Amino acid sequence: MANYNKNTVAAFFNFEGDSRQAENFVKYTLSRKKLPPYGKLAQPINGRQLSIVYGWPKGTPRQDVLVLPDDRPENYQWPVRDLDIFVTASANQIPQSVAQNLAEVLVAAGAVSVVIFGTQKSESGKLSGLLFWPETLVLGGES
Repeated sequence: MANYNKNTVAAFFNFEGDSRQAENFVKYTLSRKKLPPYGKLAQPINGRQLSIVYGWPKGTPRQDVLVLPDDRPENYQWPVRDLDIFVTASANQIPQSVAQNLAEVLVAAGAVSVVIFGTQKSESGKLSGLLFWPETLVLGGES
């Protein structure tokens, strides 16, 4: 607990001198992550599906959309437990490393499935490329 005096924190939060409880409280508070943009407003479609836009969309996104405004999905708390997630780019291609990291973060947060579109650009300049989890999405449910 760098820069924190355990006894001061314990006294401030009324932990009655229990510095271990105070230390755990501070660690928990410092480790909390914020929701991504529109995280408080987002409502899944049919109670099962949310979309995530990489980069800032033009205008206000639909009610079922979260925004990943930067290349660091691990900085956010993703409310995706038991949901199917579709990710697309607002304008620019999603870097493969960001797509992979985002997929891992979403799966760790409890997403049932993740489909990320826009990891490549075609010769005509249009977005293409697909990353998905689990593999059974493409295999039609076969194992």
